[in-house]
Order: sequence, then structure tokens, then C-alpha cells
Amino acid sequence: MRSLLGVFPEMSKEIHTCRYSQDQLEAVLELSARSISTTRTRHTWIQNNMTAVLTYSGNDLIGAIPLERRKLTIGDGRLTEVLWVSGAHVDEQYRSAGVGSAMDRSIEEYFSEEASGVFVYRGDPQSAAFRWYKKNDYKVVASIVSLERDAQSSCRTGQLYKVLTKLEDIEKISSKLKIAFERKYCTALGFVSRSSRYWVDKIKYHLYFKDYKFSVLILDRKAGLRSYAFLGQTSLGDGQLRLDIFEFVAVETERQELLDAVAD
Repeated sequence: MRSLLGVFPEMSKEIHTCRYSQDQLEAVLELSARSISTTRTRHTWIQNNMTAVLTYSGNDLIGAIPLERRKLTIGDGRLTEVLWVSGAHVDEQYRSAGVGSAMDRSIEEYFSEEASGVFVYRGDPQSAAFRWYKKNDYKVVASIVSLERDAQSSCRTGQLYKVLTKLEDIEKISSKLKIAFERKYCTALGFVSRSSRYWVDKIKYHLYFKDYKFSVLILDRKAGLRSYAFLGQTSLGDGQLRLDIFEFVAVETERQELLDAVAD
């Protein structure tokens, strides 16, 4: 437990941070539900191996930074444990008073022996949230460019490719997806490690699983599965129906064909 008396002298003398424990899950979910950030569920929290830094005022939970434990590739078959920030929840009356920044500083204190780094994804550099992370010493380590292309027609199963939407069908090819991914990115750095259950678990336990209709598009070849796209149909955010590409893996000779199949 870490006291915040020096940070918030004008507030309750009982404000403090602590590391999350399982008996605090219901309180965290209640805070998430009343927050302006993405709501967590018991289902996604447990299955994504979440933890958190929490802030209390007396016995009342007033803030939380949820963290997902992940393993990233660092080359030569090696992995490193990291924490992925998936939001910052602070009750309205405590916002803009340093509660979130105090929790962020506590991440290193509570988890330094378990994780080699703390990461967050933000796709909106002009937003207040992006500026908040920059203020708290997060550095941009990679940029993701968002591209858009008009769809030509509805996705359908054809002779050259297949679209799998059922979990049992995706599970049957999961080992082949893993081989295709590792063949393409065996020397790449910074990817979340894949197991043969990665895609099924992502569909079942994705934070926005209720907002997406997931599918896997594969090119059907005698040479085997070498190219695929992991897709999600949604109208989340802007209300416009679209197809998001979560993962695009293709050998050089099949890249354009896979992209055309996604747009088909």
C-alpha cells in the first residue's frame, strides 16, 4: 500500500494506492461500469490474466489502471514479460487531481520484478489521453498507420479462399495459423507470442468481443496454408459498418491476392 497524502493534501487523509488482488474484482468491475473508459467484464478480466493498480479513498475504490500481462518476442526465440495498460479509470470527482498519474507511477513499484516494460496503444495522438500518457513519460516506440479501402461486395466463400466464422472451424486450423505466422515473423521483434489457441481465445475473450463479428480468411492452396487474415466486422466508434484487419499474414506471392480477397 502506498499513501498519497503528500499528493492530495486537500483530499481525504485515507487516499492510498495498492496492488490489485482477486478479492477486489467486483469493486474494479463496478468502477469500470461507471467510468467513461471501456467497461471491463468478469469474463474478459479473468481470461486475459488482468491485474491493476488501484486507488482507494477510505474503503471506496476511486481509481484503477487495468493491466494485461503479455509476452513479447525479442528475437532468437526469446520472450519478455510486459504489462499492457488497457485504460485509466478515475471517479469524476477525483479527476484532474493527479490520481491517474500517481497510479501510473506505482506500476513500476508494484511490478518491476515481474515485467520488463509497460506499454499502451493509442491511435489518436491529438487526444487528451495521448497527451496524458506522454506527460507521464511514455515514449512512442512504433507508429501504426490506419488505411482505408472501399469494399467491393460482401465476403463469401469461393474457390480461391475460405472465410471461417465458426469457432470450431477456426480451432481446427489454429496450428496452421501459428506455423504461418511464425514462418513470416520468426525474426521480428515486439509481437505478442502466439500459441495454437491464440486466435480462438482472442475471439472469445477480446475486450470488445460483443462489438465484433470475427472471422479468419485463408487462401486455399495445395501448398498448404501460408496466407491468412484475421478480421472483425463492426460499427464500433463511428457507427459505420466496416471490416477491421487485426492480422494480415501473407507470403510475397500471395499478398495482393489476400488483400483482394479481404476487400471482396
